[in-house]
Amino acid sequence: LYFGVSTRGKAIICSASEEDGRVLWARARLLCREGLFQEAEPLLRKALQRVTSAGGPRHPAAVALRNDLAVAFCRQGKLPEAERQYRTSLSALLDRFSGEGGDGEGEEAGDGDRARQRALALAPVKGNLANVLAELGQWQEAAALIEDTSIRESSAACLPDLPGHIRPWAGN
Repeated sequence: LYFGVSTRGKAIICSASEEDGRVLWARARLLCREGLFQEAEPLLRKALQRVTSAGGPRHPAAVALRNDLAVAFCRQGKLPEAERQYRTSLSALLDRFSGEGGDGEGEEAGDGDRARQRALALAPVKGNLANVLAELGQWQEAAALIEDTSIRESSAACLPDLPGHIRPWAGN
């Protein structure tokens, strides 16, 4: 086990495999910032494999890595691959939140924070998936994702500052 620091500055303990994945991820993000998405792709794949093997497919870092990998695919014109990554991320998030108390409907007072966390986690993935689906000509499914007003309200605010992230309601 290794001692590390999370992206939010908190101390964490993680496996060597997960720590290796985080290092690869950091390198890949630097390449993405330089617009070198083809070079970043293999690092993102390796990082995703290591983080997933250490923490599972629902691990928050695995979901975030899938999103970064989807961006790299989008920027290279590999839209079907990007769609698969976004769908896997969305599925992992839905699984994770369903394990924490359902679909967010009919929550008791005090559960609003969980519903907001869920909406903020799902919105960028749904928004980016909707854009990819639209690019692929799958308009009905894209429109169904966009109909969720929580996406429109929170999408632009919660997408990371990484070149290539699609910001559907921010004029990109």
